[in-house]
Amino acid sequence: PTHPRAFEAALRVVRHHARRGEAELARTEARHALDRMDDLIATQHDDTVQQWARRTRAELLIATGNAAGACDALAELWRRYPGTPLGTDAGLKAAGIAETELGNRERAAGLYRELSVGARDPESRKRAQAALERLASGQG
Repeated sequence: PTHPRAFEAALRVVRHHARRGEAELARTEARHALDRMDDLIATQHDDTVQQWARRTRAELLIATGNAAGACDALAELWRRYPGTPLGTDAGLKAAGIAETELGNRERAAGLYRELSVGARDPESRKRAQAALERLASGQG
């Protein structure tokens, strides 16, 4: 259950049902998968498994239209693992969701600010800084 393909399989099933317009099946499969992810998060101590379980949890929430939950899950992943590419990507995605899907520019700006100073990757810091400047100028 902790192999990367197991995480991908859980997402594929939910996305498949969502694409086919089978919303109830997608939600049911997502609930089962979210329970598995929560169990892994609670019981596994391996950082890699933790990261993948948390990321999969966020992606499941996105796939079922829970933008607020996904934003929370991605922001938590960023804050727990700011020095990793997965954590940084999660932070950028959380900020994007906060800005576009939730319409919460303050939350987006806060996340972009954290990323602009805390991301280890210089390109990610630049992206976050550019987003902050765009928000400050009233664009986007």
